[in-house]
Amino acid sequence: MDLRDTIRTYRLFSGSYDVVFGPVFHPGRKEAVRVANDRPGQRILEVGVGTGLSLPHVDALHVMDAEHLDFDDNSFDAVLALYVASVVPSPARFAAEMRRVCIPGGTIVLVNHFTSENWALRWMEKRLAHLARHIGFHADFPLDTFLHDSELTAREIRPSNLFG
Repeated sequence: MDLRDTIRTYRLFSGSYDVVFGPVFHPGRKEAVRVANDRPGQRILEVGVGTGLSLPHVDALHVMDAEHLDFDDNSFDAVLALYVASVVPSPARFAAEMRRVCIPGGTIVLVNHFTSENWALRWMEKRLAHLARHIGFHADFPLDTFLHDSELTAREIRPSNLFG
């Protein structure tokens, strides 16, 4: 999946995405914000605002490539990415940028769909992977591969909505 495909998909599906998936993914978004915003006065970056569901809550908006952020190293206390890792062209590059702009000891909160550990759901995800790419995401996106390639270490993993 490349940037042009992602932009085309967001333009095509953004209105219906918010109506259908906004409520489904809301619990994960809400919990991620709670975790990232655990101390007053923090500088928090949300990478990849997607259709803009969180825009009413941001102080400033900067449009840029999630794989090449125009911020200095160690600029933010927390970096938040909600349902972004499986839609960027290079998840490892995206993760490297989050690490770069987050202060040492800071918090990176990632909420995303990853391949299910349930064999039946995993089988279905693999069958739907080709179709999913056409609508803008990787349905077969294994967490262990992402963590290895991105060199991130998970401190905590928990389900955030009915899809896991």
